Amino acid sequence: MNNIILRAEKINKHFMAEGIFGAARYKVNALVDASVEVKKGEILALVGESGSGKTTLARIISGLEKQDSGAVLLDRKIPDYKNPDERRKVQYVFQDTYYSLNPRMKIKAVLAEPLKVHFGLKKEKLNEKINKMLQSVGLGADAMEKYPHELSGGQRQRVGIARALSVNPELLIADEPVSSLDVSVQAQILKLLSDLNETTKISIIFITHDLRVVKSLADTVAVMNRGEIVEYGVVEEVYANPRSEYTKTLLGAVKG
Repeated sequence: MNNIILRAEKINKHFMAEGIFGAARYKVNALVDASVEVKKGEILALVGESGSGKTTLARIISGLEKQDSGAVLLDRKIPDYKNPDERRKVQYVFQDTYYSLNPRMKIKAVLAEPLKVHFGLKKEKLNEKINKMLQSVGLGADAMEKYPHELSGGQRQRVGIARALSVNPELLIADEPVSSLDVSVQAQILKLLSDLNETTKISIIFITHDLRVVKSLADTVAVMNRGEIVEYGVVEEVYANPRSEYTKTLLGAVKG
C-alpha cells in the first residue's frame, strides 16, 4: 500500500456536445467510474482507441482538467497543483512534438524555463544542468542552440521528455509519445522511456492505442472503451487471458 504513489478513484467526466442541424445539446460520458493506481517505479499503460477516455483520464490526473466526481490522490492526498512543489511531482509529455515546444525559443531556453521557476538556477549551474538533461535523453550539447523546427520529430520528443524530467517528478505521463514518429524512431523513444524507468525508478503512465508496444514496456495495463476501464491487470496476464471482448478484439488485431 505504501508504494502506491497515485490513485484515481471512480473518476467521472462528461462533456456537452452540440447536436447537428440545430438539434439540442446532449451529454457525452467521457469517463465512467474510472479507477487506476500507479506504484513507485511502475509503468502503467492506458490503452484504447480514439475517444476511449484515456487522455481525459490522464489530463485529470495531471490537473489539466477537472473531474465531475471521484478523487485523485497523489502520495495518499489530494494534490494542490497550484503549489509549485506539488505541480512538479506530475509532469506531462504531449503527443505533438512540435507545438508542445515554443517555436520561438531555442532548446536551451525551453529547458531553462522550468529550472529557473522551480530551482532558481542561474548561468553556469543552469548550463551544466541542461547539458546533463540533454545527455540523459541521448542528445548532444549542440541541440541547445537549435530551434524546435531544426530538430527531427524524435529529437523534439526527447527534448519534451528532458523538460518533463528536469523538475524531478514522481510521475511522468507520456501521452501517445510515439504515434507521430517513424517505426525506427518509435523504438528508440520506447527504449529511452524503459531505460529511464529502470535507472531512475520513475513511475510512468504510458498512453497508447497500440497494444503492440505495451507488452515490452509496461508492467500493468488498463484497457479503456467508451470511458470505462474494461480490462485491468498485469500485462502478461492480460495478454495470456483477456476477459473483455473488447480486449480480445484489440489483441486479435495485433496478432493478425
